[in-house]
Amino acid sequence: MKLERAWEAIQDIYTTYANINAYKYGMPEFCNFMEDTFIITLDDGKKIKAYYNPKETEKVQERGLKDFLDSNWRREFKNRSKAALKESSELINKYHKNLTNYSFDELRETFSLCNKNLNDLFVVFEASAPQYTALVEGYVKDLLLEKVPTEKVNEIFHTLTLPEEQTPMLEEETEREKLFNKLRGLSTKEKDGLLNDHVRKFGLTYAADGAQPLKLDELKKDRERWIKGGSVSGIVEKWKKDINDLSKKKQSISSEYEISKELLDLTEDIAYLGALRINLRVKGWMPIAYILTQEILPKLSENFEYSLEELLACRDFEIKNILMGDNNITKEELRNRNIFVAYGLHNKKDFFLSGVNGQESFKSEFEFPVLNEVKGQSAMRGVVEGQCFVIKWDNVDISKLVEEMPKGAILVAGQTRPQLMPLIKKASAIVTDEGGLLSHAAIVSRELRIPAVIGTKHATDILKTGMKVKVDADNGVVTPI
Repeated sequence: MKLERAWEAIQDIYTTYANINAYKYGMPEFCNFMEDTFIITLDDGKKIKAYYNPKETEKVQERGLKDFLDSNWRREFKNRSKAALKESSELINKYHKNLTNYSFDELRETFSLCNKNLNDLFVVFEASAPQYTALVEGYVKDLLLEKVPTEKVNEIFHTLTLPEEQTPMLEEETEREKLFNKLRGLSTKEKDGLLNDHVRKFGLTYAADGAQPLKLDELKKDRERWIKGGSVSGIVEKWKKDINDLSKKKQSISSEYEISKELLDLTEDIAYLGALRINLRVKGWMPIAYILTQEILPKLSENFEYSLEELLACRDFEIKNILMGDNNITKEELRNRNIFVAYGLHNKKDFFLSGVNGQESFKSEFEFPVLNEVKGQSAMRGVVEGQCFVIKWDNVDISKLVEEMPKGAILVAGQTRPQLMPLIKKASAIVTDEGGLLSHAAIVSRELRIPAVIGTKHATDILKTGMKVKVDADNGVVTPI
């Protein structure tokens, strides 16, 4: 069987298993989307790649379009997402940095609550996965073609589907600038109090894939830079200027081309659900996963013969068994998983391999196509020429990468994630392996008005740092110069 890479990242086995739980338990009763084969592999205990069977693609995409065109399904998606995010907010406020004096039983109960929320979040997050929403854009563009000149379809589609609310990252940056202005003339104690409040509220915004939360010292250093330069960045001002005109542009398009209410509702929901999916990531499963893996499990590991690293190599049901006193999983097996592990669904059945032997079996059982062209989906229009700066997820020293990446370079990554925002702000264009109408790269590139080609599948394998390319985000093509 041939497998095609869907995405790659840095994460632990425990957190990533929530993807599999979503496919196995939550999504079947919620949507038509069900892949028979969905496999995640981890090398060295952290480098993740997710694969799907390309032969299933057409069937899966058709099911996704059917769901997406159902207004009741979209309403259910919103309601489930909001409920899961509301619970996330409550759990974060209650437990983040507040677990010092918790007993073992209290920690076990906290783990159970947060783990359930993590799984609930992944159900809706995976139900809006790129391979599931792939046909939505084409369907909407076909409807627009009935009203709009061909040469304007892409531009109008991007305008109508652009969210009018800020992403959590831009929200944090906006609040940061307000805070810095507010601190003028206050005492040191008052300043530290307000800065700590900001760290408490937004600290987990960028904490993912091994990245650490925002710290007070970092915020103070940023304020010093702001005092010297007068601005956190030019992005907030640019966004405010663009967004002021967006609602008027949408109304003008609707009036000029007599767009139907049904079509407008669909484009508005695409914009809304795109923003909602980013919130599921940034305000939902990433901070909850951080609390679980960096605050709860370290304390629980003190009560067992398993180290934190070994617990992070467990699946959630295995951790639950350990917490109940069942220590049947061997340390040898956990060591094997930190060499290699593959798990998920294969032809609708549970699939699991580990260790060197498992790695060899995986390679012998599946084929992996290699492409030699970089073509994908336009997320934000524009044509840019420049040098590539390629990010591989086995390199997560973001501060070092920010220094190394030239301003105006073309950022190439498997997928964009919140901790890459400092790099995204420097980029003249974005190219990603992963794609999708509701992906992080799609939403952020539109918010920041950065040309982007997404869903290329193999850009990080084909393009190299320093290579000069032309990014034609109008047509979704990247070509070497």
